Amino acid sequence: VALAALKASSSALRYLKSFKDDKEMVLEAVKHDGGALRHASDRLRADEEVVRAAVTCEHGIGLPYAADAFKENKAFVLWAVEINPMIFDYLSEQLQADEDVKNQARAPEHRTKPKEPPSADYSGDHSVDG
Repeated sequence: VALAALKASSSALRYLKSFKDDKEMVLEAVKHDGGALRHASDRLRADEEVVRAAVTCEHGIGLPYAADAFKENKAFVLWAVEINPMIFDYLSEQLQADEDVKNQARAPEHRTKPKEPPSADYSGDHSVDG
């Protein structure tokens, strides 16, 4: 029943609190609305598969709700901005000031079918300076 509710409306995750740490349920929600990531558990907001799904979703912006390791990783942010330049407005001031990120957000060839995200370890320090 809960999975059917999420397929009908990804905002249902907000009310299905017992499923906020259920990867299958959260994936279903973020595939329809990346912003549904805000209702996921911290563990799933740090899960690469879940964050990728939220970023590549056609509706919503999931990156602001992802774990800091994703939001601070320049390679991941460049990939995310390529997919959805609106994400730029949600980045840290440091990343918004980064010339590569600014250029990527302005690039006219944004993809509707995203390429694979960069292969990286998001558990460590991969900040703009790193």
